[in-house]
Amino acid sequence: MKVVIEDEIIMDFSPSSKIIYVGEGDGYTEIYFKQFKNLKEIISQYETIKLIAVEKGKDIFNFDNHIKLGVHVGEEHKLTIEKTDEDILFIE
Repeated sequence: MKVVIEDEIIMDFSPSSKIIYVGEGDGYTEIYFKQFKNLKEIISQYETIKLIAVEKGKDIFNFDNHIKLGVHVGEEHKLTIEKTDEDILFIE
């Protein structure tokens, strides 16, 4: 629904997006950031990619359905995803 990386706000998740690819598999969702060659060089260990998601089938316009996630970049293209507390600043 929305991804924030540094000062970039990504809201276009269409198949034709040149910035991001979102694919849905059986029991998982995969996200590829096309515009960023190496996230580890852009995002420090103290920074977080902010992601706002909504469960499939839920109303995306109802803010109560928004799930705020923090994505931390690790080694070897591995990411740690955690639900953030409600007090973290998100732009909605």
